[in-house]
Amino acid sequence: MNNDERIHLLAKELIPLYDDLAADTRLVVEEHARTCKICNEELRRFNATFAPLAAKEEVEPNAEIKPFKKLQAFKALMVGLLFLARFLLIGLLVAAFDPAAPRLLGGNIIMFYFPLAAASLSILYFFYRKLWFWVLVLFDVFILFFLDEVIYYLLL
Repeated sequence: MNNDERIHLLAKELIPLYDDLAADTRLVVEEHARTCKICNEELRRFNATFAPLAAKEEVEPNAEIKPFKKLQAFKALMVGLLFLARFLLIGLLVAAFDPAAPRLLGGNIIMFYFPLAAASLSILYFFYRKLWFWVLVLFDVFILFFLDEVIYYLLL
C-alpha cells in the first residue's frame, strides 16, 4: 500500500468527522479531495447535508437561556401550597387551643405539625436546597420548640 492509498483511506475515514477536525487535518483532507473523485464527492455530500445544520446550531454565546416556564410555575405553586398548608395548620392548632389544658398544644404541634414540616422540608430540599429551605428549617424549629409557650403567654 503506497502513501496515496493510505491518505485516501484516512481521508475517507475522516470525512464524517470533518467538522471536528483540526485546521491542518482539514487542509490535508481537502487537498486529497481535490485530486480524488470519490473523496471529493463524499466531501461535497457531507457539506451539503451537514452545513445547513451547523449554521442553525450556532447560538450567540451570551444569549440568555430561558428557563423551563412550567417547571418554575410548578415550583412556585408548590412553595405557595406548602406555606398555605403550614399556616392553615398553625391557625387550626391555635384556634383549638384550650386555656384549661395549655400543654395539649405542644402535643398537637408534635402530632400534627411535625409530619407536615418533615414532608415539606424534604420536598423543598429536593427542589431548592437554597434559601427557602433554610428559612423554613428555622421557622419550623421555632414552631416546634416555642409556639406553645408563645401562645400560652399571649392568650393568658
